[in-house]
Amino acid sequence: MKMAVISDLHLGRGDLADLFGHEDGKFVRFLQELENNFEKIVLLGDIFEVLGAPRLGSSRSEFEQIHKAHPEIVGRLLSPRYIYVHGNHDYQARKVHGAPSAVLVEDHGMRILLTHGHHFDWLHRARWLSALAVWLGAWTRRLGGSALCRLRSAHAALQPKIKESPLSTRFQRWAIALAEARGADVVVTGHTHSPCVRKIGARFFINSGACFAGRFEFLNLDTRTKTFEVRTWS
Repeated sequence: MKMAVISDLHLGRGDLADLFGHEDGKFVRFLQELENNFEKIVLLGDIFEVLGAPRLGSSRSEFEQIHKAHPEIVGRLLSPRYIYVHGNHDYQARKVHGAPSAVLVEDHGMRILLTHGHHFDWLHRARWLSALAVWLGAWTRRLGGSALCRLRSAHAALQPKIKESPLSTRFQRWAIALAEARGADVVVTGHTHSPCVRKIGARFFINSGACFAGRFEFLNLDTRTKTFEVRTWS
């Protein structure tokens, strides 16, 4: 089976806090190309940015606003062609759209674990604090302040980065440990926005990159040929 994996769109309500960064028509063309070339497309979390809702605690209604702002994109993403796994910025999708936190795909003798990966991030242990920072950042952007850039840069600096030495980060160690526990040959994550394909022992650790702020990164995964490659689209 040929699968494409995309994550971290951070699709918002279309106001100044929306960090999606794509013209809707161009992104639809990107999705059309994926649909034409892959049997399944996996949405690996943080597809919708619900933590940046104007009111704290209104993440459920924020889905409706995002749908209104990007109707054609959302219509495609919620179609049966896509497998939706939630992340930490769209965790409410587990209730609204029935999105699980992980999916295990078995095909051609391969077991592939797909999960956003926020639970591997030590910052997520204080989820309320992280969510508050996102909400404050969204309001800073709405008000036209430059502090948002500094806030996002500071947050990015704290994100686990994928280094060259195998198992050099806790993020990788936890991901591989989960793959071992679930008997998976491959673990695919998003969350860090850092594309990566690396073999660690008998297993593969993969990060699919990100599709926000003008980036078009996706994982090309073929279970028949057992090949994996993170690609960009333009």
